[in-house]
Amino acid sequence: MTGQQDNFPNFPDFEEDGSKKYELIKDMLGWFNERKDITGPEFLERYSSRIPHKIYKYRSLNKHSFQEIVQQKAFFSTPENLNDPIDSRFVEYCLKTRTHCNDLDPALKFFFFCERKVSCFSTSYYNILMWAHYANKHQGFCIEYDYEDFLKKNSNTLQIYPILYTNNFQVIDVTNIEYSQDIIEVANLIKSKDWSYEDEWRLTVVKNQYGYLTEKKYAQIKISAIYFGCNFKDDLLNECQKLMKKRIIDFAIDNNIKVYDMEIETYPINCSRMVLRRQAHQRSYSPSALVKCTQE
Repeated sequence: MTGQQDNFPNFPDFEEDGSKKYELIKDMLGWFNERKDITGPEFLERYSSRIPHKIYKYRSLNKHSFQEIVQQKAFFSTPENLNDPIDSRFVEYCLKTRTHCNDLDPALKFFFFCERKVSCFSTSYYNILMWAHYANKHQGFCIEYDYEDFLKKNSNTLQIYPILYTNNFQVIDVTNIEYSQDIIEVANLIKSKDWSYEDEWRLTVVKNQYGYLTEKKYAQIKISAIYFGCNFKDDLLNECQKLMKKRIIDFAIDNNIKVYDMEIETYPINCSRMVLRRQAHQRSYSPSALVKCTQE
């Protein structure tokens, strides 16, 4: 991939350790391009010390996040559905042509915005801002996925990359279709420094002439733990949420998934450190009521 790497845009204002992440991305893309039959174990052997073995999703409790747990699935989204309006949207095109992104040729817009899927993760379960922003102010939960287990068991690996954070967005003329798919991939991994607190890694799927790596809307990844937020208390949940919480705990017990309560340490007072406790639970809920809650 030597020739292709020369075409990679430069970002001089990375956050701390950003340059290492960038070199990792280029190395991984080069390896994938050279070897079309990569297996998960091969990928793990090569990059084991440079990628997270556990990855985390912070979620509010609703029927969609409930299904993510009981089906052990991490769902993909297209960039247009992400919460950052300029995430993966090639604002470089708008800057260079002085036109609005919505004025892109429909074919180009579909290619850049719709033919890629991402699933977003963080690298820890004790990120205070992530709990506040994505887990309903600690009234939700954090799912721990065993990415190492996924790689060991899968013959073809989904590619996981770190997000790069910078405030100096490189100008890229995306109307030039001759740009390599690698550059498109890198542009899909760049966000403003304002988002660096997320410490995000992404599973990405790009559609090419052969179709998606997977036509599914999700990746089947084993869940190894669930962390309930500090405010994930029954008196703050509605009846449907209480039923879903009980079913999640039952599912975790039946599938040897650890379940923890998060609590703020009181001495010394430190909101960034949490105490983990195994959740105890007595089974008592109506399966029919649960079905009604999760299908409405």
